[in-house]
Amino acid sequence: MNNIKIKAIHINTDYKFIYDNTNFEGVFFDNTIIILEDNNPYDGIYRDVADFYKYTDENTIIEKCNQYDLVVLYGLSLINQKIALRLNKEVKIAWRFFGYELYEHLENLMYSEKTIRAINSGWQNWTKSFFKSTILKEYFKVKKDREKFLLERVIKRVNYFLCLSEEEYIYLKKHFHTLPQFVKLPFPKYSNDFHFEKKIPYNIILGHNTKAFNNHIDILDIIDRTPMRDNYEFLMLFSYGGTTHYSKIVRKIASQNQQIRIIEDFMTGTEFTAFYQGVSAFVLNAHREIAVGNVYYSFLNGVKVYLNRNNVILDWLRNEGFVVFTIEDFVEDLENNNIILSEDTAYHNYIHCKKLSDINSIENFQKRLYDYLYKKTNL
Repeated sequence: MNNIKIKAIHINTDYKFIYDNTNFEGVFFDNTIIILEDNNPYDGIYRDVADFYKYTDENTIIEKCNQYDLVVLYGLSLINQKIALRLNKEVKIAWRFFGYELYEHLENLMYSEKTIRAINSGWQNWTKSFFKSTILKEYFKVKKDREKFLLERVIKRVNYFLCLSEEEYIYLKKHFHTLPQFVKLPFPKYSNDFHFEKKIPYNIILGHNTKAFNNHIDILDIIDRTPMRDNYEFLMLFSYGGTTHYSKIVRKIASQNQQIRIIEDFMTGTEFTAFYQGVSAFVLNAHREIAVGNVYYSFLNGVKVYLNRNNVILDWLRNEGFVVFTIEDFVEDLENNNIILSEDTAYHNYIHCKKLSDINSIENFQKRLYDYLYKKTNL
């Protein structure tokens, strides 16, 4: 390999995903990490090595970034978009795609009918007069159009799209034709040993945060109309995502069922790992890629995973050899008390996690991106 390391600078605006910077640690990159700190000081793994800035330091950050070969943007928050558009043309940009950047512009495809009704009920309560409804709808339409126009400019400036699956990239490319070059992110590598211990009551996780993308109400309706067994406990993860009219409706519905427990405390990595060791099933009704970390932890702990048929990640995981189930399967399994994987199937998913971690390793990801930057290959 070329002994010249790529000088890369990483711009982080979300503390939850700063660990993703480890994908660049190795022989190919010389890294500088920037963390934009909010009112809650960051206290994670890069506390002693990162450079910290405020959101008002935009000019200083851009000046610094222009001294590097590669700028890695973790998500396309507004400040990251501004940085991308003001960088020198010779500086390459890699965008670590998180999902919200594009899926927020595909909401008509991402929400179930029940989710849409819940969201719209907030509008109906808020905009009772014709004047308000007309003016506000026009205002938000113009605002949305401007945001999309800015996003399209940024996408054209970005050089590399870092994403977990090519299936998702192909799907998104149909809606956003100017997406940059796809580079497959590494499959996460965890040190966990296989863990399979299912105790009564069987814990079933519902969704992964408060966002409407989870389409919670459909799942809550399934639970309400299914003759329920005492050996089930449903855990609805509501620890982040904010409070909205939609989340208030979901919370109200869930609180009426004594077998549903709402979890609001955000867990550390260690707590999250221990939590999944006591889980039997994970149900995610999203039509888009979210909560992949939850899915990985499910596989490592013998948890049965249920996904929506419209979610391209279902196809991706099945193509990779995982045994994954649909929401329709969830309905049937609830009725038949079949909510737990066999230990053989659970071990199959665990082994596939380990295999994919080796095939789609951090080293292979870095080599692909390194070769793109030096134009050594046309992967």
